[in-house]
Amino acid sequence: MPELSSTASKPEIRTVLRNEYEKAGDNPPNVNRAWDLIKVQMPVSRSRVREVLTEDEFARRRRKPGKRRLPTSPAIATANPAGSP
Repeated sequence: MPELSSTASKPEIRTVLRNEYEKAGDNPPNVNRAWDLIKVQMPVSRSRVREVLTEDEFARRRRKPGKRRLPTSPAIATANPAGSP
C-alpha cells in the first residue's frame, strides 16, 4: 500500500485550485475561502497553498481587494442606491 505524503505538491494544489475556480464561475473564492476549500480535500500546509495562490494564474482570477460580487437578486439590483434622486 503506498504511503500518503504529509503534504500535497504544488502541481496537485494547482489542479485542485483550478477545479475550484472553474466551479466558482463569476464568484471566485478569495485566498481564505480557497484555503478552506482545499484543506478538506488534501493534506497541505497553508504556506504552500499561499505560494500557489500568489502565482499569476490564480491572482488574476480573484477580484481586487475591496471589490465585492454584485448582488444577484433582481429586487436588490434595481433598488436605488442611498443618496440617489
